Amino acid sequence: DAGVHAGKILLLKKSVYGLKTSGKDFIEQLAEEILGFVTEATCPRTRKVTKHSFKRIPVDHCVFKLEDAQGRILLLLHYVDDLVLASTDHLLRDEFLKHINRRWNTTHEGRLARFLGINYVWSAGSCTCNAAAYIERIARRFEVTEMRLPDSPLDAGFEVTEADFEVVSTPEQISLYRSLIGSIGYAATTCRFDVSYSLSVLSRYLAKPNARLIEAAKRVIRYLLKTKHMGITWKITSEDKNTGFANTLFAATDASFAMCPLTRKSHAGYVIFLNHGPISYKSKLQNIVTLSSAEAEFVALSDVTCEVKYLRELSRGLGYPQREATLVFEDNRAAILVAQNECSASGRMRHVDVKFRFVVEAVKNKEIRVRYIPTDLNFADCFTKSLTPKKHTEAVKAILGDKDAYRLTVAKVDQEDEDQETENVMILDFTW
Repeated sequence: DAGVHAGKILLLKKSVYGLKTSGKDFIEQLAEEILGFVTEATCPRTRKVTKHSFKRIPVDHCVFKLEDAQGRILLLLHYVDDLVLASTDHLLRDEFLKHINRRWNTTHEGRLARFLGINYVWSAGSCTCNAAAYIERIARRFEVTEMRLPDSPLDAGFEVTEADFEVVSTPEQISLYRSLIGSIGYAATTCRFDVSYSLSVLSRYLAKPNARLIEAAKRVIRYLLKTKHMGITWKITSEDKNTGFANTLFAATDASFAMCPLTRKSHAGYVIFLNHGPISYKSKLQNIVTLSSAEAEFVALSDVTCEVKYLRELSRGLGYPQREATLVFEDNRAAILVAQNECSASGRMRHVDVKFRFVVEAVKNKEIRVRYIPTDLNFADCFTKSLTPKKHTEAVKAILGDKDAYRLTVAKVDQEDEDQETENVMILDFTW
């Protein structure tokens, strides 16, 4: 009644769903419960009883780690109200589940088989994920059938020109196109790295779609439907353990100079591997206009360096510190020269923004080491351009670790690179 309560306000004593701060409030309460879990353990050596609790990983506040005096480890990852636990001791895991159930009614789904729409299959020494169920669902939503399914997401050399915007978009086209791009985007950001470039190109025109762009987006979904069972497999072999390659990061980056015909900006991409599978990747139009392919590649190198530094810190927080500098493959010798020496003989790189110069510092601090790789063997090639079906298939197989697709031998680089003897360990003999 406005008359009775006129001039009064309500004080909300408990956060409810739908408020601007609801997400923040829930995360704070969840973190409080996680960090409040305390377990006691007896040290086998000193027989001293100590208390242990979770610690938040500094570089990612959604990841927590608990390690007690007995060496038992419990890792926790949460995405809003969905949690994934990994433990070396099931008793410790059950103890934590009892603790969290005192505050909320939770459901224990058992071994990880499905998380956020992604399927996981476990076997001896390996884990494979795919988005088959999700892809089938969006294919039904957009009425995509299994007829005339393409072998690549986009036509080779696909580009958008000013002529594509001469027709005014209808509200129905805008709504349909945004739904298509959103559906493709979730698949691309979870495990379908092979449509990252397509998503990057098509998502630039959400405000002005047309029939050609809508058809291109539907082609991407048809491609996803044809390859719906394709997944990423992570594994550790006995050879990896013997050579020290287990839990070791390495990366590849690439850039296509002045790729966008409308802005003349370059398109860059990278992919980072761990245990024979990609764990992080990106395809993006660069924010600045570069003046040469070397400059575009150097800017792309700075992007992958940022991600590598983050993953190195995350790996260290989880208990797997990187013992050596992370290897980054690059196919532009001029960019490698600038990264290793912070100089340019002709002075054509003097204008590059100082924020990209931290790559040189990362090389000096031995956080990364940049190594030349031929363009046709670069893992990141499919993140910077639309390839022919044959080349696209070969690139995807190489990223997924198909030994028959590529046999990469870095020792076959030019003679000028062979004087870097310090990089010959684990690099010159690196093969797929």
